[in-house]
Amino acid sequence: MRAPQAWAGLVAGLVVGCFSGDGTIGAICRDASDCGPDQGCRSEVCGRCGDGVAQTGELCLGDAAAVADTTAAAVLRVADLDGDGREDIVAWASGASAFEVYLVAPGGAVVASSVSVDAAIVDADPGDLDGDGAIDLALLLADRVAVAYGDGTGGFATPTDVDVVDGGLTLAALPMPGGTSRVAVTRDGTLHWWLVDGGRVVVGTGSAALSGGGPRLGKAVVLEAAAASGLVIGTADGMLTAWQVVDDGFVAGAAVAAGATPDRVVLTDVDGDGRTDAVALGADGTVGTVLSDGMGGLVPDESLDVGEAATGFAAIDLTRDSRRDYVVTTEVGVSVLVARGREHPDAVALDDAGPASDVWATDLDGDRRMELVLAGASGIVRREVAP
Repeated sequence: MRAPQAWAGLVAGLVVGCFSGDGTIGAICRDASDCGPDQGCRSEVCGRCGDGVAQTGELCLGDAAAVADTTAAAVLRVADLDGDGREDIVAWASGASAFEVYLVAPGGAVVASSVSVDAAIVDADPGDLDGDGAIDLALLLADRVAVAYGDGTGGFATPTDVDVVDGGLTLAALPMPGGTSRVAVTRDGTLHWWLVDGGRVVVGTGSAALSGGGPRLGKAVVLEAAAASGLVIGTADGMLTAWQVVDDGFVAGAAVAAGATPDRVVLTDVDGDGRTDAVALGADGTVGTVLSDGMGGLVPDESLDVGEAATGFAAIDLTRDSRRDYVVTTEVGVSVLVARGREHPDAVALDDAGPASDVWATDLDGDRRMELVLAGASGIVRREVAP
């Protein structure tokens, strides 16, 4: 088995690899002639999509359904903003001075609104920072850190300033139920954090030096919240480090190889064991997965290649074999890295999917069927896993 190939010549390279052209459901294909009787070639995978029967191995997604036709949706965050048990969407475009809120009603209908801020948004992260049960949105703006506190119905108050920050790169919100929450920000060579109590008051701050930065990426680190218990930070030397919450600060664990030079770090459960793992997305088209060891540390896993700069990542069982496939968005299209045991050797191009900047896997409309939510040039769309 081989690592996935670059987009150029992708199909030609894959048909001689694992599960290639042998006529079985789930085999990699160029067209229907590579597949068995009554099968078609959908997203370069053999199957009987559209027959109403879900079969192990086939890769079947429904047609794209519009969530929003806005072009201001380069980045997505998903959370239950109105407390109805369904995931909603926060989206913003790079450098925009407003974020968009899309509340999902029963059946998938969407109610949209916009919240303006007075500076460009660099990064944002949802979480209940004041412990009132409503999701808030921590914001890294061009000149400061702020929090837009949620009202529990999907509305947000005018952002409250936390501190002045110059040169911030990425941000994470760490709700601490029953304790003091944290908002963390990376700058070149430094991790900063602020402690926020239930009264929405900043009661402390701290910082720590970060090594491994470098000018090649133009920024030293990226991070997202791993959970209430810590962060994962990726550096330009291709390393990932878990930072665990200790007292009013953080302590760094051992750095491990990321499998990619991270331009973004996405935290999700990649192997279905219930633990939060880390994924490094590289501007050179590499994708590195690093697993949680269950004790606060990280263990290197796979290093994969999608051939174009990776912008978003989701882990979801698309082929119904109880293994999580990887969905990676790029400026060229959407790639699916199909799971074969514990490895992901086969990269296929998702049918009818153009360039995309971000992706989430969730049950957006509450029908107990997983969906891909994609941000692209034509807006936000969702595609349901379907027989």
